[in-house]
Amino acid sequence: MAMIVRTLRDQFDKDPFTLLWRGFVVAGALATVYVIAGCTGSPPPVYEAPEGMEAVPDSVGLAAFMDLAPEIRAARRDRALNWRRQALRRETTRDRVSGLNTAVGLAPDLAGIWLDLAEIWSWAGGHLQADACLDAAAAAIRRYNDDDYDRPVERREWDAAARRTALLRAWLHYGRAEWREGLDWAEAAVQLDSGDQQALQIRGLLDAALGHRSRAHAAADD
Repeated sequence: MAMIVRTLRDQFDKDPFTLLWRGFVVAGALATVYVIAGCTGSPPPVYEAPEGMEAVPDSVGLAAFMDLAPEIRAARRDRALNWRRQALRRETTRDRVSGLNTAVGLAPDLAGIWLDLAEIWSWAGGHLQADACLDAAAAAIRRYNDDDYDRPVERREWDAAARRTALLRAWLHYGRAEWREGLDWAEAAVQLDSGDQQALQIRGLLDAALGHRSRAHAAADD
């Protein structure tokens, strides 16, 4: 657990927007290719962004965001949370990613939105994008300790972010076949919430991958 905490503290304050949008554009391009390939002779469908899902021109990184006036930061957080609500109701991964990218561009200090993006990218196989989102979430969480941070953060928000980060990191390493690193994060997730079935599941899978048969069987029995 101590190693995991050190890992979070040692991460640099990165600007992941370039990597995220690169993955988003590639995913969209691939989807278009598949549609055209399956509909030879028919014009490809024109993608129209859902109402209220356009990108904002004033997206900023975390450092620039924290330099804004407190009232501007508060207003941008409200807008970001509205985008998040809209995005999570969308049916397609593309639309969810688009809306959440807009949200973190408005308020990159909201770690929960970065974790939403990390989860989507992880399950979509976008490991680089998921990794960048998790780094950005960790950078946002570190800001919560700053004396001049203006948004109240309750303990349950801290705990939820820590549990979710550990769980997403464990799954990300599992997807990369990095069993040992994944198990460290899975252990951290279990320590944070010993009753979390997802944490127990991924720990069991990683134990099995590492040949820890007795613990893997115990996890399966649970």
